[in-house]
Amino acid sequence: MVQTLVATQRVLAGDAVTPGSIIVRGQGSTNLSITASLANATAASSVSFAGVHARGTLAAPIATVTGDYLTALNGSGYGSDDALDVDGSASIVIRASGTIGAGNVPGAIFFQTKLSGVLVDRWSFNEDGHFVAATDNTYDIGASGAARPRTIYVGTSIDTSAANLVTDTTTGTIFGTSTAQKLAWWNGTPQVQQAVNSITNNVTSSGTTDTIDDITLASYAADSGIIQGDLFQLARKVKEIADALRLYGILG
Repeated sequence: MVQTLVATQRVLAGDAVTPGSIIVRGQGSTNLSITASLANATAASSVSFAGVHARGTLAAPIATVTGDYLTALNGSGYGSDDALDVDGSASIVIRASGTIGAGNVPGAIFFQTKLSGVLVDRWSFNEDGHFVAATDNTYDIGASGAARPRTIYVGTSIDTSAANLVTDTTTGTIFGTSTAQKLAWWNGTPQVQQAVNSITNNVTSSGTTDTIDDITLASYAADSGIIQGDLFQLARKVKEIADALRLYGILG
């Protein structure tokens, strides 16, 4: 059966048995669909489905409260006992969220699923537009052995909040592609790439320049000044390296 409504017609639903409900049933091998069509030259016009919730009564509605369900799209089926799963299998729910003001009700979209029992909030787009897990450190994006997203594009940062960053051993990992990018480990203050003074061979052994002499073992045996100067420069180099590692938090 097909029921067609024109723009001047409407359907009022609700009776003593199923108050506030419109029930459409079908049987057979074809799909059951509800279709609304619109044609005009206005870009902002659309076919819309609206779910409106208020406290109070229809005659005297009062303000919605944060957390109230505004509308939901539910999916359900029949269990192995041939009984309807009245709690539903999965759902997309719109709830009032945030601070409700005069003529303004912020909303959030919640995605619910379940393994058994009742539906559970898994993820949401909150009133600020952030994609948020319903409970901390519980749900994954992707799964081992499952189909993977190809690329994740990030505008500012990936904050793992003291968690681990794991990559595969074949490709490896690069931390920072610019010398101006600040890095740190073990709660160190992020730093840019540290500059270390260069070493030039075959210069004075006085220990006053940042150099290490390129000489033979025989020269070392004959000149304690060279040994003293090179040890001085080596000590400076070791200190510079240690200071840089300490800045990054690698050394304590």
